[in-house]
Amino acid sequence: MNNFFKKLRAKNVFSLVAVDLSYGITEYVLISWIFRVDFDYRFLALAIFFAFLPDIDFIPFIFFRKKFGMLSHQFIHYPLILLPLGFPIAFISGGWYLVALYLAGVTGHFINDTTDNLGGIKWLWPFSSHYFAFRSGKIIRAEKQREEFYSIMKKGMADRNIIEELFKRTRVENRDLKHKPVISYLLAIILLLLFLLK
Repeated sequence: MNNFFKKLRAKNVFSLVAVDLSYGITEYVLISWIFRVDFDYRFLALAIFFAFLPDIDFIPFIFFRKKFGMLSHQFIHYPLILLPLGFPIAFISGGWYLVALYLAGVTGHFINDTTDNLGGIKWLWPFSSHYFAFRSGKIIRAEKQREEFYSIMKKGMADRNIIEELFKRTRVENRDLKHKPVISYLLAIILLLLFLLK
């Protein structure tokens, strides 16, 4: 059994979607507790969707990357645009509970992207084009790290299929974050079980 998990870890299966998925579950449970809302798989699915929403720009990247040399994280990875954009839609659709799920999910995704190895995000766009990341307890400008990430991703891009592209990105993104995916999964599972058993 231990060998099985080592193989999965070597393939980065745990980290492929770990942090965003587990964050979606975690924030769903915590916000549902705060709003005193019972378990509903539809809201759980929405919370997970919100936690992945900024990565929806991966879809055009996958289809047009070879033809136009596109890179991911360049379309809607802008907190000052995406957070206010979805706020009224979430409020009209489901009130403050859905707004809380939306804001927590999307913000959590951006925070995760600020702490991984992708070189941060443009937190202040359209007012600033600088990338910001969180490293060693400090907020830093991260243009150099972002360029390094894009340089790694561009090498061999024309020869990789979609699955290889996902695993390549995941290896770079999580190369120094060995325990983060496993801890994220465990926390999400424990909180979800506590929520279901309450």
